[in-house]
Amino acid sequence: MKKNLLILFSVLLYCTTCTAAIFPLSMQSRVAESQTLVLGKVINTISYWDANHANIYTLHDIEITGYLKGRTNAMHIGLIDLGGIVGADMQETNPSVHLSVGDVGVFMLGADVATSLKAPNYQSSGTNFLQALPTASIQGAILFQNGRWLDPSAPNDILTTAVFLTNLQQLTGNTLTSPAGLEININNLALFNGGQASNKTLAVTSLQDGSLTTTTVFRAGVSNNATMEMIINGSGFGNTPGTITFPNADAGGGANTFVFPGTSAANYNDRGAPSDIISWTPTQIRIRVPSSAGTGTIEIFNSSNVSQGTASITIDYALIPVYSTFSGFATETSQFVKLANINATGGYTFNISSGGSANLFTNNPAKAALNRAFDTWRCGSSVNFSLNLATATTTGFASDNESVVLFDNTLASGVLGRATSRFAAGATGACNMHNTYWRLNEVDIQFLTIPSVGTTWNYNNAGTAFNQYSFETVALHEIGHGHGLGHVVDNNKVMHFAISNGTQNTT
Repeated sequence: MKKNLLILFSVLLYCTTCTAAIFPLSMQSRVAESQTLVLGKVINTISYWDANHANIYTLHDIEITGYLKGRTNAMHIGLIDLGGIVGADMQETNPSVHLSVGDVGVFMLGADVATSLKAPNYQSSGTNFLQALPTASIQGAILFQNGRWLDPSAPNDILTTAVFLTNLQQLTGNTLTSPAGLEININNLALFNGGQASNKTLAVTSLQDGSLTTTTVFRAGVSNNATMEMIINGSGFGNTPGTITFPNADAGGGANTFVFPGTSAANYNDRGAPSDIISWTPTQIRIRVPSSAGTGTIEIFNSSNVSQGTASITIDYALIPVYSTFSGFATETSQFVKLANINATGGYTFNISSGGSANLFTNNPAKAALNRAFDTWRCGSSVNFSLNLATATTTGFASDNESVVLFDNTLASGVLGRATSRFAAGATGACNMHNTYWRLNEVDIQFLTIPSVGTTWNYNNAGTAFNQYSFETVALHEIGHGHGLGHVVDNNKVMHFAISNGTQNTT
């Protein structure tokens, strides 16, 4: 990292927008770490098991408009990340990059991964097809949506295409260049068609929930309860469904972060599916709130991509549903997730690993913090998530019907901890569609051995110092993902998207 070290160190110690799973890395450090940096468009996604049948990955085939770093003559590149659906198996890893066909953005990638992690037999429409993990997890994908660049590390920065790409050219020392080696004038790019400003600032007259109660408080990701839907009343919406932008809880709900319901049929997408739009008329829209929606301002666009008004909302809590065609659905549909009595005592038993990057089982302060976090959830949710303190496991991070907690330094740059939930699908009754459910089989939770450069873990439940991160707080947050909860924007809540050094939330 050379002379960038002091800049990065400052970001880490003074961070106030670090999610409980990640901490933001500067653009400079991300560009320096990446081996390939491209501008392009997602043209295909496919989920698959790795060669060892240990984890599900999703490959995003990106058609390259131009290179900013690591140029070859390849016209496509593959961004892969953990998570996806294969048949009746699903893996939800948080954090991980979720992309949809049609997404346009700048993508930062590492080295070509091992053959065992690549999509088997996938045939891209180009040669020299690199498959690589994103740099710094979700911070390695910066999308362009509705006229704005959406950087998870800078949710309130609003940059024009020219300013953003000029900055990247300066950081890489390269001009944007086509796969054929031709320089691209960033002012002439035809990729970017943003939403148009509205002249109808009062087009949204009121919001209601599914029970017809006027409110601005909603729940995200709820797929099986009509009373928790959102009804938008107003005018000028048109007869053809458009799009609705929601503040993105995964990025703090800032002015520059959005999720869109109904814009993609990708089967692994926290932005929703077309089926989330229940009805759309010129005067009323009824929708399911996408799982990544957070507190902030929504905006409604008609089918011509013209804004028809805004409204402020509060998201009380978020669930993580499954978007799938299982069983019998013609298109990807939001489906219910159930917890199960896996350990025969009302829930799940988590084993502590003696392997990984460090022996978590012999780290008594860390075990005590974990145990407090599990106790807090068990008392709060009445779900028996129990921690085995008696014997260690050597099992690692894999789909093996064992829930494991471990130290793991293979996590991407900027990631403090990661929760991976593994589900199996089922259907009962003659009408499979309406009896579809997904059962949580196991949860694996990983933590960095040391949270970041210049910081340490605080394993106590009080007195987190300025140069420390609260291990119990991050554990509590990750166990919440295991319960099926997504992020919210409320610093009084366990699932708040952010934690800064020197702070904690252990209740």
